[in-house]
Amino acid sequence: MSVVAHLCGLAKAERRAVVVASPPELRAAVAEAEREGYGLIEPDLPIGRVALPKDVVDRAVLALVARGRPRELLFVRGERAAVRKVRDAAALDLDVALHADLAQRDAASPVVPAAASVLAQRDAASPIVGAAMCVLAERGVRAPIRGKELLREARARHRASASASDAAALAKALVRAWNDGLVVLTLR
Repeated sequence: MSVVAHLCGLAKAERRAVVVASPPELRAAVAEAEREGYGLIEPDLPIGRVALPKDVVDRAVLALVARGRPRELLFVRGERAAVRKVRDAAALDLDVALHADLAQRDAASPVVPAAASVLAQRDAASPIVGAAMCVLAERGVRAPIRGKELLREARARHRASASASDAAALAKALVRAWNDGLVVLTLR
């Protein structure tokens, strides 16, 4: 199953995932899938502070260009092209690791901690997110960790009483970081 299908709640649908690297390749994949009866499903996620186009394919092209790296597209049989709401809580069921590109830029530089710092500042209202990003930075790219285990380790590091909002805050931060290309979410 694809990560997008898991996050959008499409686990039981007949689907196909395709990785594309350029806008022309994306448009060709969409055209081919539509001929075969599949519709593009685009996750409803922000792309920086940019106003998002209404057309699903244009939105997917913008997401591809904004991330600057190949991206997975999800097609579902019998569906029309649509934007689907993302269930953030589903991210805690996935394995999480920092993106390999962050560590490969310069092994001696503080790039990985800087990425964690950016994520923590973005979600400054939730100290659990900062603690979780520190855990990810220490683990690096070599050791993915299950989202729920990351939550437990972050709570232990933060040494505060568990809050009911911890899981929701961390899940939302993980989905946004995945969308920005800072972390990798994978299924076991």
